[in-house]
Amino acid sequence: MTSKPHRLIWIDTETTSISPRDGQLLEVAMHLTDMQGMERIEATAEAVAWRWIIRHDAIRLTPATAYAITELHSRNGLIDDVFGPESETPDSATEGIHDLLTDLADRYVLHPAGTNVQFDLDWIHAALGLTLEQLDYHHLDMSGLRILARQTIPNWPKHPAGTHRALDCLTRDIAEYRTIIDTIKENR
Repeated sequence: MTSKPHRLIWIDTETTSISPRDGQLLEVAMHLTDMQGMERIEATAEAVAWRWIIRHDAIRLTPATAYAITELHSRNGLIDDVFGPESETPDSATEGIHDLLTDLADRYVLHPAGTNVQFDLDWIHAALGLTLEQLDYHHLDMSGLRILARQTIPNWPKHPAGTHRALDCLTRDIAEYRTIIDTIKENR
Protein backbone atom coordinates (compact mmCIF):
# COMPACT_ATOMS: atom_id res chain seq x y z
CA MET A 1 0.00 0.00 0.00
CA THR A 2 1.42 3.35 -1.03
CA SER A 3 0.91 6.15 1.42
CA LYS A 4 -0.36 9.44 0.11
CA PRO A 5 2.05 12.39 0.02
CA HIS A 6 1.47 15.14 2.56
CA ARG A 7 0.50 18.59 1.26
CA LEU A 8 -0.33 21.96 2.78
CA ILE A 9 -3.73 23.31 1.81
CA TRP A 10 -3.43 27.02 2.50
CA ILE A 11 -6.80 28.53 3.40
CA ASP A 12 -7.92 32.13 3.87
CA THR A 13 -11.31 33.73 4.28
CA GLU A 14 -12.44 37.33 4.12
CA THR A 15 -15.39 38.23 6.32
CA THR A 16 -17.31 41.23 7.60
CA SER A 17 -16.71 40.40 11.26
CA ILE A 18 -14.53 38.42 13.61
CA SER A 19 -17.46 36.22 14.63
CA PRO A 20 -19.72 34.24 12.28
CA ARG A 21 -22.62 35.22 14.59
CA ASP A 22 -22.13 38.88 13.69
CA GLY A 23 -20.96 38.90 10.08
CA GLN A 24 -20.94 37.35 6.64
CA LEU A 25 -18.42 35.23 4.75
CA LEU A 26 -17.35 37.10 1.61
CA GLU A 27 -14.46 35.17 0.08
CA VAL A 28 -12.64 31.84 0.45
CA ALA A 29 -9.33 30.97 -1.20
CA MET A 30 -7.17 27.85 -1.13
CA HIS A 31 -3.70 27.13 -2.44
CA LEU A 32 -2.01 23.72 -2.55
CA THR A 33 1.73 23.34 -1.92
CA ASP A 34 4.12 20.66 -0.79
CA MET A 35 5.26 20.65 2.85
CA GLN A 36 8.06 23.10 2.02
CA GLY A 37 5.57 25.61 0.62
CA MET A 38 6.54 24.96 -2.97
CA GLU A 39 3.95 24.39 -5.68
CA ARG A 40 4.01 20.88 -7.01
CA ILE A 41 2.08 20.36 -10.19
CA GLU A 42 1.95 16.70 -11.02
CA ALA A 43 1.94 15.30 -14.57
CA THR A 44 -1.22 17.25 -15.40
CA ALA A 45 -1.53 21.00 -15.46
CA GLU A 46 -3.87 21.03 -12.49
CA ALA A 47 -4.60 24.27 -10.71
CA VAL A 48 -2.97 24.96 -7.38
CA ALA A 49 -5.08 27.97 -6.34
CA TRP A 50 -8.84 28.41 -6.07
CA ARG A 51 -11.17 31.23 -5.01
CA TRP A 52 -14.86 31.59 -4.26
CA ILE A 53 -16.54 34.98 -3.89
CA ILE A 54 -19.78 34.47 -1.98
CA ARG A 55 -22.84 36.29 -3.33
CA HIS A 56 -25.13 38.05 -0.88
CA ASP A 57 -28.41 39.89 -1.41
CA ALA A 58 -27.30 42.55 1.08
CA ILE A 59 -24.32 43.29 3.30
CA ARG A 60 -25.32 43.90 6.92
CA LEU A 61 -23.71 47.05 8.33
CA THR A 62 -23.60 46.93 12.12
CA PRO A 63 -21.13 48.16 14.74
CA ALA A 64 -19.50 44.69 14.57
CA THR A 65 -19.11 44.80 10.77
CA ALA A 66 -18.49 48.51 10.09
CA TYR A 67 -14.68 48.43 10.10
CA ALA A 68 -14.33 45.39 7.83
CA ILE A 69 -16.93 46.71 5.38
CA THR A 70 -15.96 50.38 5.19
CA GLU A 71 -12.21 50.32 5.86
CA LEU A 72 -11.21 47.03 4.23
CA HIS A 73 -13.60 45.43 1.80
CA SER A 74 -15.21 48.50 0.23
CA ARG A 75 -11.74 49.88 -0.47
CA ASN A 76 -10.26 46.64 -1.85
CA GLY A 77 -13.23 45.98 -4.16
CA LEU A 78 -14.52 42.86 -2.44
CA ILE A 79 -17.93 44.35 -1.62
CA ASP A 80 -18.40 45.19 -5.31
CA ASP A 81 -17.26 41.69 -6.28
CA VAL A 82 -19.81 40.08 -3.93
CA PHE A 83 -22.53 41.62 -6.10
CA GLY A 84 -20.65 41.06 -9.37
CA PRO A 85 -20.79 38.38 -12.05
CA GLU A 86 -17.91 36.29 -10.62
CA SER A 87 -19.65 35.75 -7.29
CA GLU A 88 -21.50 32.53 -6.61
CA THR A 89 -24.24 31.42 -4.29
CA PRO A 90 -23.30 29.96 -0.91
CA ASP A 91 -24.65 26.58 -2.09
CA SER A 92 -22.46 26.65 -5.19
CA ALA A 93 -19.38 27.64 -3.17
CA THR A 94 -20.13 24.91 -0.63
CA GLU A 95 -20.34 22.31 -3.38
CA GLY A 96 -17.17 23.57 -5.07
CA ILE A 97 -15.14 23.57 -1.85
CA HIS A 98 -16.42 20.14 -0.83
CA ASP A 99 -15.69 18.63 -4.25
CA LEU A 100 -12.22 20.16 -4.40
CA LEU A 101 -11.22 18.95 -0.93
CA THR A 102 -12.65 15.49 -1.58
CA ASP A 103 -10.71 15.21 -4.85
CA LEU A 104 -7.47 16.42 -3.26
CA ALA A 105 -7.91 14.20 -0.19
CA ASP A 106 -8.13 11.15 -2.47
CA ARG A 107 -4.54 11.91 -3.53
CA TYR A 108 -2.96 13.72 -0.57
CA VAL A 109 -2.97 14.05 3.19
CA LEU A 110 -4.15 17.66 3.49
CA HIS A 111 -2.78 19.79 6.33
CA PRO A 112 -4.64 23.11 6.69
CA ALA A 113 -2.26 26.09 6.74
CA GLY A 114 -2.55 29.86 6.94
CA THR A 115 -2.65 32.81 9.28
CA ASN A 116 -4.81 31.69 12.20
CA VAL A 117 -6.17 28.88 10.03
CA GLN A 118 -8.62 27.73 12.73
CA PHE A 119 -10.43 31.07 12.29
CA ASP A 120 -10.88 30.29 8.58
CA LEU A 121 -11.98 26.70 9.21
CA ASP A 122 -14.52 27.88 11.79
CA TRP A 123 -15.93 30.44 9.36
CA ILE A 124 -16.23 27.92 6.53
CA HIS A 125 -17.99 25.51 8.86
CA ALA A 126 -20.35 28.15 10.31
CA ALA A 127 -21.20 29.96 7.08
CA LEU A 128 -21.26 27.06 4.62
CA GLY A 129 -21.97 24.07 6.86
CA LEU A 130 -18.91 22.12 5.71
CA THR A 131 -17.45 19.68 8.22
CA LEU A 132 -14.07 19.63 6.45
CA GLU A 133 -13.50 15.98 7.34
CA GLN A 134 -11.11 15.72 4.38
CA LEU A 135 -8.50 17.74 6.29
CA ASP A 136 -5.89 16.34 8.65
CA TYR A 137 -6.05 17.54 12.24
CA HIS A 138 -2.42 18.71 12.16
CA HIS A 139 -2.50 22.40 11.20
CA LEU A 140 0.26 24.83 10.27
CA ASP A 141 -0.47 28.25 11.78
CA MET A 142 1.57 31.16 10.45
CA SER A 143 0.64 33.31 13.47
CA GLY A 144 2.67 31.03 15.73
CA LEU A 145 5.54 30.85 13.26
CA ARG A 146 5.64 34.66 13.00
CA ILE A 147 5.84 34.99 16.78
CA LEU A 148 8.66 32.42 16.86
CA ALA A 149 10.52 34.13 14.00
CA ARG A 150 10.31 37.56 15.67
CA GLN A 151 11.72 36.09 18.88
CA THR A 152 14.55 34.07 17.35
CA ILE A 153 15.64 35.69 14.06
CA PRO A 154 17.32 39.10 14.32
CA ASN A 155 15.46 41.92 12.53
CA TRP A 156 12.58 39.73 11.43
CA PRO A 157 10.09 42.09 9.75
CA LYS A 158 6.52 42.48 10.94
CA HIS A 159 4.26 40.89 8.37
CA PRO A 160 2.50 43.40 6.11
CA ALA A 161 -1.27 43.85 6.27
CA GLY A 162 -1.69 43.41 2.51
CA THR A 163 -4.85 43.95 0.51
CA HIS A 164 -7.18 41.82 2.64
CA ARG A 165 -8.05 39.72 -0.41
CA ALA A 166 -7.83 35.98 0.19
CA LEU A 167 -5.45 34.95 -2.61
CA ASP A 168 -3.13 37.87 -1.83
CA CYS A 169 -3.01 36.85 1.83
CA LEU A 170 -2.16 33.28 0.86
CA THR A 171 0.60 34.42 -1.49
CA ARG A 172 2.09 36.49 1.35
CA ASP A 173 1.78 33.62 3.86
CA ILE A 174 3.40 31.07 1.54
CA ALA A 175 6.29 33.42 0.72
CA GLU A 176 6.90 34.13 4.39
CA TYR A 177 6.71 30.41 5.24
CA ARG A 178 9.37 29.66 2.62
CA THR A 179 11.55 32.46 4.01
CA ILE A 180 11.25 30.99 7.51
CA ILE A 181 12.20 27.54 6.21
CA ASP A 182 15.16 28.95 4.25
CA THR A 183 16.34 30.93 7.29
CA ILE A 184 16.20 27.84 9.50
CA LYS A 185 18.14 25.79 6.93
CA GLU A 186 20.82 28.50 6.60
CA ASN A 187 21.33 28.62 10.37
CA ARG A 188 21.65 24.90 11.04
